[in-house]
Amino acid sequence: VVTEIGALLLPKSEHSRLPKSVHFPLPFTAVVPASNLVIALYYGVPLSDWATGNALPHLHVFNTEGKLLHDLRLAESLKAIAYDKSIGILYGADMEDRLFQYDMSGIL
Repeated sequence: VVTEIGALLLPKSEHSRLPKSVHFPLPFTAVVPASNLVIALYYGVPLSDWATGNALPHLHVFNTEGKLLHDLRLAESLKAIAYDKSIGILYGADMEDRLFQYDMSGIL
């Protein structure tokens, strides 16, 4: 199960026309379960910056009590994630629908 915010891609010239409500920091754009943990895709930038596709996210790994266990920086700007617990691989898709794989077996 992947929860995501749909891609809002606008040219920079149009960003000033966005309502002020989209200028608050965008927290988590996707959250997936991973056994007894939760993996969340975190940006922490305004939606208008995220929409450009240039902001780089972090993967936050939480335990079931909500304690942050890992804060991992990514080099790709992802819009969605999915986790295959049987092989320990996290999959990510960027704004251009390119797919990335991350071996999480040494982390989770």
